[in-house]
Amino acid sequence: MNLFPSASLARKLGPRQQLTLAYSRRVDRPNYTQYSPFRRFTGRLEYTQGNAQLPLFLTHSVSLRHVWKDAIVTTLSYDRATQVYSAYYTLDPATVPGETLIRTSFITADVRQVAWYNLNGTAPLDPTRWLHLDLSYWYAYRVYQAQVNGASIDTKVPAFGGEVTASFTLPNAMVLEVAADANSGVAMGAFERSRPAVQVDFGVRKTFAQKRGTLKLNLTDPFDLSRYKVRINSPDVLAYNQSRWTNRLLRLQFTYSLGNANARTSSRATGVQESANRSGSGL
Repeated sequence: MNLFPSASLARKLGPRQQLTLAYSRRVDRPNYTQYSPFRRFTGRLEYTQGNAQLPLFLTHSVSLRHVWKDAIVTTLSYDRATQVYSAYYTLDPATVPGETLIRTSFITADVRQVAWYNLNGTAPLDPTRWLHLDLSYWYAYRVYQAQVNGASIDTKVPAFGGEVTASFTLPNAMVLEVAADANSGVAMGAFERSRPAVQVDFGVRKTFAQKRGTLKLNLTDPFDLSRYKVRINSPDVLAYNQSRWTNRLLRLQFTYSLGNANARTSSRATGVQESANRSGSGL
């Protein structure tokens, strides 16, 4: 019988600080693609084939969270997996005559140690009356020691990244936003590692009619920087994959609030809201 307990202990360190220690044992189930035995072609020369016998992904997680002034949050965490499955890559010269395809399958890994050491934090800053910054950062160190289909994997890989959003308050009830995020690339499995990535977005917002109306103009990735690049290094396959999508977008949105802005909302929760709260997905 599998049990998935969770517990937390919180302590106030003063009027402005709080420390929380938490533990949980989590289960993650394979998705449809990882389970389905049918072949799913993701490109002209590659396909994915799932495994209906995959085990559950079991993880022990411990975290220490510090909150200062209800705003600046820093979290240290340690996660260790005790039951792991992994993608595995082989060459298939038989399915399409004259072509060699890359086949992605999923198999159970014989784990010695698969663990993550994480540090992340968020902080809002107001350097001036007209500038607000939202900062976030993360650092992860992954240890992957396992046997995957006879291949011995022993990797210790660091990764880091961050995001900053700057909001500039302009005259005439306008706000200019600039958002940028970047990461160093992360180890995603036994044989995959994504490449460094960066993206920059812009937005302008204006309110009017006593803040009832809002007009937003958003420009996503105007410099065309966003890419998904991954390097695969398995016993049978060494490959580089790059994916692109419609990432440069210009959106115009208009909203207007009707009715009495001072009307009191009902404090009675609906059945759907109560169910969502019980499941932990409620806001």
